[in-house]
Amino acid sequence: PNSIQGVIESRIGRLTPAQQFAVKVASTIGQTFPDRLLRDIYPNEAGKTQLSDDLDALERLDITPAEALVPEQTHTFKHIITQQVAYDQLPFAQRRQLHRAIAEWYERNHSDDLSPFYPLLAHHWGRAKVNSKTLDYLEQAGEQALRSFANQEAQTFLIEALELGPKSNPPVDPVRRACWELQLGEAYVNRSKYGEGRKHLEAGLMLLGKAVPKAVPEKPVAGQAATVDMDHLHLILLGKPVPLDHLQQKSSTPDQHSDAPKPLSLRFRRMARNLLQVIALLRTAAGQVVHRLWPRRYVGRVSEQRDLLLAAARAVERLAEVYYFANEPVLAMFAALRTVNLAESAGPSPESSQLGSDDLSSSSQPVNLAASAGLSPELARGYATLGALVGFVPLRGMAEAYFRRAQEPMTGEGRQPAAAHVSLTVGFYAAGVGDWARAKRHFMATVSVSERLGDRRGRDDGLGNLVYVHYLQGEYSAGEAKADDLIRSATLR
Repeated sequence: PNSIQGVIESRIGRLTPAQQFAVKVASTIGQTFPDRLLRDIYPNEAGKTQLSDDLDALERLDITPAEALVPEQTHTFKHIITQQVAYDQLPFAQRRQLHRAIAEWYERNHSDDLSPFYPLLAHHWGRAKVNSKTLDYLEQAGEQALRSFANQEAQTFLIEALELGPKSNPPVDPVRRACWELQLGEAYVNRSKYGEGRKHLEAGLMLLGKAVPKAVPEKPVAGQAATVDMDHLHLILLGKPVPLDHLQQKSSTPDQHSDAPKPLSLRFRRMARNLLQVIALLRTAAGQVVHRLWPRRYVGRVSEQRDLLLAAARAVERLAEVYYFANEPVLAMFAALRTVNLAESAGPSPESSQLGSDDLSSSSQPVNLAASAGLSPELARGYATLGALVGFVPLRGMAEAYFRRAQEPMTGEGRQPAAAHVSLTVGFYAAGVGDWARAKRHFMATVSVSERLGDRRGRDDGLGNLVYVHYLQGEYSAGEAKADDLIRSATLR
């Protein structure tokens, strides 16, 4: 043989037929395989009686040496290329049967808690070509990775789910696809990949019917010009997203005799886009004013859609960060206001209600209804983001009011990450107005909480801002020590 693959094929070919079959079946499990799993899914009942002898022979040949006995006996392919060559020698139909058997084995033997096996189950059901099961486990693996700040892994799972979704029968529900888009966008933003994150967050919000204000593209597709049917121009002026079927892509040299709408000039596209953004901002700000004046009427008014509203709120809050760093202040302010409006419309957390409806209705004092029964993490993040942005307008009294709301007790999943975000945002604002002691206190809290969570990006954000504050105060030694720590951390990312 004149290649490594050829050498390995020749070596496998010199094994007995039973040993060859054992190697091929084991290759479908993975580079490391538990002996019990291999025995349970072994398709040749007659061969099971000599499987232990075959594994001993493979171990002596150093093809699959034995691993630790705890928690159970396992073997490992010494070279991953050996596993791949053996796997490639299996017929496709037999591969699918074996992957199904492996997936079912994990579901059967770990039914009490499948969470550690979500990625593995997604892999085996995917190779078995069972799309519905594959999508279920990709979805759960993506959510799990996102919660544990494994953002690259989350991207891998969610991208695969989005690619597989259209091939599923029946088709994936648009709301479910929207959630994948939003989670993928969040994973990208968590890695400061703002361009990719923006694309997926906006796509997910569009699927949920919560599109951000975008009238027409600033730049037409090459060789084409974006046009808007003038009958639908009022949608732009009213601050509503233009439906995709109203955006038409026409040739840049349209038929002179056609009655089709003429291409909008680049100047008009920019004007329409900017006008839409301003109108959307004013409408959203008016919504927040209404929430503040009549909270009992508007806060929690659509709580039956709570989960979807909070998912949209999380996405729009991340877009506020994207727009801020893209130097789009109108959209950043719009997104911050929209986050708060959505999260308030979802209502307070039902998990720790301390006040009944009678208590609230009998109170003569203004009350923060969202906080009275526990602040949702999404609302806390929204209040903090909005406080920072209005503080830089500057409307500092309003900023402090929103910061106080953001720091009220939270309930529900995601409390600790939200607390870290609130501390980072308040610290960022405090540093901007020269309140150094307050900024340090909040940045240190961000570092502490993020370290407990294992959120390296959050920790480094807090640490980087501390370095900046030390520098501005002339505390160079303290800043240098934290900068060294930041550099060490950055090399691990």
